[in-house]
Amino acid sequence: CSGAHGLELNAVSGARIEACRFEGFADNTVEQNRLTSEAIELDVARAGSSAIGAFDGTACEDISISRCWFGPSSRLGDWGRAIGSHSIVAGSWYDRITVESCEIVGAYEAGIRAQYWRDSSITNCKIRETGGPGIHALTTLAQTSTGLTVQGNQVRHSGSDAGILVEGRADGQWTDTQIQGNRVWDATGR
Repeated sequence: CSGAHGLELNAVSGARIEACRFEGFADNTVEQNRLTSEAIELDVARAGSSAIGAFDGTACEDISISRCWFGPSSRLGDWGRAIGSHSIVAGSWYDRITVESCEIVGAYEAGIRAQYWRDSSITNCKIRETGGPGIHALTTLAQTSTGLTVQGNQVRHSGSDAGILVEGRADGQWTDTQIQGNRVWDATGR
């Protein structure tokens, strides 16, 4: 894949992605500004996120991603992120996102980016050789996210960041977050 996402789900309810391989990415844009492209992008209906549709702030919900592999191909390098999102609209959340038993080998930024995921889980994944955190949960707006479980994952050789990073802010915190039974080694830290 060059300069775009491998698979984009925009305002989708009820999708299952199983046993897929996402091999190789190259940023062939003139601006070289696609290094955060995801192999699987979960998106919200807003102006600029898609060419079609009513831009009403609807985010993805009830998405299951399991037993998928993400990494470079024989010709192209790492994805920006294997799974995640880089868009949100105030008052919207990505609800009931489940990522289970996936393997991520290399990512320019993060393996999994859980931005405003609510009542969601990331379990039993193997993530290695990421430029940033293997798993990065974050809030960027003044709204709280709740109900994230990160359990049984193995994160190895995360680059310039923590292996697992949960990042909120004073006016946009994470609540009811469970991080248990993970193994992280060879993270460079901040």
